[in-house]
Amino acid sequence: MKILIIDDDKYLGKVVKEILELEGFDVEECVDIEGIDDLLEKQDFFPDVIILDPFNDFTFGKNINDESRIYTLVKKQIEIIFGKLDSHVKVIVFSAWDIAEQVEKTKNDFPPDTIIKFNNKGIKNLINELRRL
Repeated sequence: MKILIIDDDKYLGKVVKEILELEGFDVEECVDIEGIDDLLEKQDFFPDVIILDPFNDFTFGKNINDESRIYTLVKKQIEIIFGKLDSHVKVIVFSAWDIAEQVEKTKNDFPPDTIIKFNNKGIKNLINELRRL
């Protein structure tokens, strides 16, 4: 299974990548959604699963608890991913923030065979989720 991690925190992305590689997954990472283009062109890497942290340094602030803003942000990022990749790629939103409800709402905006899940229960839970796919 090929996995792409999109996380603006280079350190965290690299740690998650190394752990998943030790578990036998083929993993690449980029620090933002725009980095997908470079990855596709340079490495011919087409992921089966995207692990997305939808927040970056610019989204943290006073409005982090604004549910509609979070929903819009998550939805927009997934739409961008599907614009760049096949819409059958599976997306797991992996964040330290508890945004499960907003992520759940995005499921109605995408094809039913798309798996969009939220996971903030740690790396072991993420690995188990990946193995179930």
